[in-house]
Amino acid sequence: MPYPKTPKEVADKVISMGLAGPCVGFELIASKLGISVGTAWKIWKERGFPPKPRIKPRRNLCINCGTEFTLRSSTRIAHFCSAECEEEYYRAILVCDMCGVEFSRSIVRIRNRVKTGASEHFFCSRECAARFQYLKRVGLK
Repeated sequence: MPYPKTPKEVADKVISMGLAGPCVGFELIASKLGISVGTAWKIWKERGFPPKPRIKPRRNLCINCGTEFTLRSSTRIAHFCSAECEEEYYRAILVCDMCGVEFSRSIVRIRNRVKTGASEHFFCSRECAARFQYLKRVGLK
């Protein structure tokens, strides 16, 4: 992006970038326009806009895959780089009691089954559960 030429162009660009969203801070505006942070803040203040919160990118490490990621929020603490990583972290690998196939289930779902006193057996599908129940009734399991 070419730098603006006149002070009016600079001021207009600072305002338009500042209104783009709460995560666009003066540091980012200043680096994009080639001006100091203080100049960007001064232009913003002279136009009568309320002060923007200082948001510094925080480096986080995903506890599932170890990927480093940046979060632009001052209050939220993130432990995962994506929703997929979070879902994978909270899943357990089980073995089907009927056919021996490995499958995954949510840890919360497993805990609720144990807590409610449901069967201690886990199955990969409804077909395996039905086959197991049939064999149990017949007396083979």
